[in-house]
Amino acid sequence: MRKCLAGFLGCPVTPVRRKSVISGPVDMRKLVVAGILESDAVYRECLETLRHYMRLLKASSTTSQPAMVMTDHDVIFYKIEELYEINVEFYGKLKYRLDNWTEDMQVGDLFLESTKSFPVYGDYVNNYQKAMETVEKCRRENENFENVAQRIPKPSSKENLVTLEGLLYRPLQRVTKMTLTLHDLMKHTPTDSPDYKILQKALTCSEEFLSQVNERAKLKGKLKKEHKKSPSTSKESQKKRKLIKEGHIVEQVDRTNRKLRQIFLYTDVIICAKQKTTSSLLSGPKEQYDCKWYIPVSDLLLNPQDDQCPATPVPVPGEESLETLRARIAETKMQIRSVQGEGNKKPNKGAQKNIDKNRKKLAEMEGQMLLISPNLPLRLANKDGKSYTLLMSSDYERSEWRESIEKAIQNIKAKPSNSTPVSAYEIQSLTARQKVKTLHQNVTSMIIKDDEELMSGILKVNVHSATNFEREGNYYCCLEVDSYGHFYLIAKTNCSPATKQAEWNQEFELDIDGAQTLRILCYRQEDSTNGDTLVGKGAHEMPKLNQKDTRVAVKLDSIEVTVSMNYDSHGRQTMKRFKSKRSGGVFGVKIGKVTKREGTNIPNIITTCCSEIERRGLSELGIYRISGVTSDIQKLKKAFENNARNVDTLVAESDIHAIACVVKLYFRELPEPLFTNELYNNFVNGFGLSDVHAKQNCMVSLLENLPEPNQSTVIYLLEHLRRVANNEIENKMTLHNLATVFGPNLLRPSVNVDEENASSQSFMLLEATCFTNVMAQVGVFLYYLEGKAELPTSESHDL
Repeated sequence: MRKCLAGFLGCPVTPVRRKSVISGPVDMRKLVVAGILESDAVYRECLETLRHYMRLLKASSTTSQPAMVMTDHDVIFYKIEELYEINVEFYGKLKYRLDNWTEDMQVGDLFLESTKSFPVYGDYVNNYQKAMETVEKCRRENENFENVAQRIPKPSSKENLVTLEGLLYRPLQRVTKMTLTLHDLMKHTPTDSPDYKILQKALTCSEEFLSQVNERAKLKGKLKKEHKKSPSTSKESQKKRKLIKEGHIVEQVDRTNRKLRQIFLYTDVIICAKQKTTSSLLSGPKEQYDCKWYIPVSDLLLNPQDDQCPATPVPVPGEESLETLRARIAETKMQIRSVQGEGNKKPNKGAQKNIDKNRKKLAEMEGQMLLISPNLPLRLANKDGKSYTLLMSSDYERSEWRESIEKAIQNIKAKPSNSTPVSAYEIQSLTARQKVKTLHQNVTSMIIKDDEELMSGILKVNVHSATNFEREGNYYCCLEVDSYGHFYLIAKTNCSPATKQAEWNQEFELDIDGAQTLRILCYRQEDSTNGDTLVGKGAHEMPKLNQKDTRVAVKLDSIEVTVSMNYDSHGRQTMKRFKSKRSGGVFGVKIGKVTKREGTNIPNIITTCCSEIERRGLSELGIYRISGVTSDIQKLKKAFENNARNVDTLVAESDIHAIACVVKLYFRELPEPLFTNELYNNFVNGFGLSDVHAKQNCMVSLLENLPEPNQSTVIYLLEHLRRVANNEIENKMTLHNLATVFGPNLLRPSVNVDEENASSQSFMLLEATCFTNVMAQVGVFLYYLEGKAELPTSESHDL
């Protein structure tokens, strides 16, 4: 029988035995210092007790009877480890001075140095109320936690703290006590002593910090009244300060955690805030912003290297890929559309409930998209060295923020008189006064829009030329397209020869979903290690495009880029597999027929292209996601179709994204999917099994039942894509991303519908089936990619 957790955690922390710190003749100054040291020793024991229970409660989370979840653990013991390290360092230095005391011994420098730890105490104070609420919640929900929190042994014989709440209150007391002890020490320090001025400076810092803490505590419910009294928020300072830019942005708070923040850039300060709910007896629940951190623009440092080579790689979220989420959104929208039906008939009560439920799901997906889509870092730092990482979903967005911040910094430098010190109270007043902008005002409205307002399907974009460059150079363009309000890089032109009038004439076939806007970013290729230079950016709102080419000129600041677009709605070109009329070809020909003709187990087109991608494309951003130039893809396709002698040389010289597109195109154009029509339902049903062992046996058996060339190709592709995913920090392609890209191409069954004669009703039904099954197709392939089924060794599938 497992011992009760409370008993397991009940082992006391042995108090530290201390010798008397006073020896020889006693003076008042030394006595005060000795009292401070004694108090700090007791405080340290309280922190040691908290650390002891912090570690044990963390260990208990892995047992069958956990006392709390890790999220609650992190809230309750927030900053305890850092506070302990601060105390140990201060205590050690002060004890050394006391042990070696002389009549002219100085200690003011130690207290002044300790004021540098106030930001940590400030963070602790800001989190304290949440910690207390979490303790109360854990007490109610877990009997083991209640027993532990209520029966903590006394950390010192001089202390009466027997509850967890009492221990957690000690760091707050420490802030007040520091100010009082400094007052006492200054009373017994001669005013002509060099130590007096240093102690006075430390006392001023301590009083200012305590004042800010007290102001924050009084802020709730009194913002308007206090705002009128505060000289720092006078009408004159309000006139000087203007809001330049704001928006929802994701912050990378540590290696594994992302948080949604609201960023406010003013002329003199940048503020990062979170949304929180407050309540009162009179007004009830109310949403407002709470400041997490801020940096005066005069102290703001912007890392110029983020655009080229991030100092620290940004972790790629491992939960659910953006591509998978977009597929879920499309599926949910299709379910809403199928319930609504055709015509103007109002849905009944049950149907409306179903629609409302799915719309709520769409809103939840929006929150997930906001967190997982950004991966481009914009790092901000204070002059004191504290840094923060904001994540952007596109280079366009990042460059906009960078330009706004750089402009604010330049204005402050040009007119330093406009920069006045900003207090913590004033910051909180600014954020509290901001009207909360809900997520529904931003992206959810995009997700829930009718399909007629958004574009999903195939968008052909031909980037023709660009003019008005300031100087000669090698230029290229990147294309970004939104998906339900989130932008991502989808195509990149080749570099132009050195010129001031670039000519590309390169076409891309883009698979879009929930799009409204095309963004174009133009770069000049540089030889330096600092990366390429962004010379212009612009956007074009896509109208109701049709299959006729629409030619437009897009302004990119001073540059003008000419593009033409052609749009084909989803379904007709992407769902049906076609048989090639060329028996000696490669595309649209059964895989068994190709391998038999070539005398291999795996088609040469796959081994050749995948080998080249492994040679020079593993670190390429968005490999298998970003589109290659259509003419390059078609050139490669023609070479493989004709079994050209120079195909290996052509592959070695081709753009890596075009090669990746050829791999996808080959599987998409197979007359029968790689996983076969016959076994499709079996794969889907096997993946849906709940028993782990039964599921594994079924999935392995199904793979072994594939025809030999199909099986060999699947195993070869899995090994290749795992090597791609091993470089996900550079290429941003996780196993989830790769499964989403390849799953439908490898599993989607053939659709036997005559495109010429099928009605729009039939295509709508087929489209619904496609979206409903896409999640299963992704899931099946991801199961194999993650290695959850033990596959036959690749040795049995030698070429």
